[in-house]
Amino acid sequence: MRRFTAKGAALVRTLMNISRFPAARSSPQALPENKQEEIRNTVGELEKKLEDIVRRSPPGWRKQVAEKLHELNSRRDRLAATHLIDALKQSHALRREIVDWLDKVREDHR
Repeated sequence: MRRFTAKGAALVRTLMNISRFPAARSSPQALPENKQEEIRNTVGELEKKLEDIVRRSPPGWRKQVAEKLHELNSRRDRLAATHLIDALKQSHALRREIVDWLDKVREDHR
């Protein structure tokens, strides 16, 4: 990564993809034309390298990452919802129909 940043471009890896951008601190249009051309060439090199990396990646890795991320988000949401449902059940403990409904909501989202 460092070699590309030194050339004026950078790759950023997120959970779902890899993005590229000029590493200049100002707008690319504010740079001299020769620097803009150098950045365009560097970005072209990065795109070729990125295509090669993606081609060599194991099949289905993006799908696996997306599925794991979805599972993690679902667990987090269930945990957060459980605390909220418990608080609502306490505040409506005398209304059995509300408590039953909240229990049903919890079961539907497991």
